Amino acid sequence: MATRIKTIFTILILSITTSYGQSFEPLDLAKKIFGNDSFPNIGNYITDEYEGRPNGQDIQKGSTTKFELLGQTDKIAVVGMTL
Repeated sequence: MATRIKTIFTILILSITTSYGQSFEPLDLAKKIFGNDSFPNIGNYITDEYEGRPNGQDIQKGSTTKFELLGQTDKIAVVGMTL
């Protein structure tokens, strides 16, 4: 449960920062950060509060992930991630 809360909080923070000139849409950014492929310069997209390990390192191998854009305004987006 704590991991889900951290993940949702992190995605929310990431979504907020996307409004400041990032080239990724919130849904694409969440998929890149939590996907299994490495993501260069990931430090540019996470904040100090993020305590997880990106690039799918916290996700059990063989798990299926689903992402859904739950809401978006011009400054904030919320992405739901289901494992």
